[in-house]
Amino acid sequence: MIQILDQILLSGKNSVTEYLLNEKRKEGIREGIREGKREGKREERQDSIVVILQTRFGSMDDDIKAQVKKIQDERILKELFHTSILVKSLDEFKKTLSQKSGISLKG
Repeated sequence: MIQILDQILLSGKNSVTEYLLNEKRKEGIREGIREGKREGKREERQDSIVVILQTRFGSMDDDIKAQVKKIQDERILKELFHTSILVKSLDEFKKTLSQKSGISLKG
């Protein structure tokens, strides 16, 4: 408790409430930055999957791209990333994607 009061006095804030609000605001900003990084990593992984598949198999159905973009779970995206590198055909990837996403794809 004394440490908190010392921090308030050293921060130049006029009240405990002002200090606490400022600390909450800072934590909100830090959380926003962390979430932005997670989202960026997720989007990068989604894009990488699509690029790998396009590079390996040529043109690709928009439904595959759309389904990959819907997946938010980092663990599933990581598995699909590895799958995109290892599969022997686009149909094999579609099967895995359908299993992981729970949505059946044409083709």
